[in-house]
Amino acid sequence: MKRLIVLLWLAGSVWAGDIKVHEQTEQYDPFAVRDSKRAEHQWQEQQNLKRQLELIDKLPVGCLLISQPFNHYRCGNDFFRPYPHPLDGQGQKYQRIPQPTKP
Repeated sequence: MKRLIVLLWLAGSVWAGDIKVHEQTEQYDPFAVRDSKRAEHQWQEQQNLKRQLELIDKLPVGCLLISQPFNHYRCGNDFFRPYPHPLDGQGQKYQRIPQPTKP
């Protein structure tokens, strides 16, 4: 029975999230903390979107063409897919993508 209680307590603490401890003499504004966390999250999302929209002209040396689940290239730990760029008559560009998963 004691093990069950301890297990439930540990499971509940995993979902608790960040816990901040401060002295009562300190000024604490939970709304400012919330707003800063939100701004930090939005900045991270913008960085992820910017990274995903990065187009390059040439693939690095040693990339492998992989045809499943769609045609894409693996260059080390990075993955790229062909991106037709209609405004540029120079030809093909490549877009960085997350690692494709098989269906």
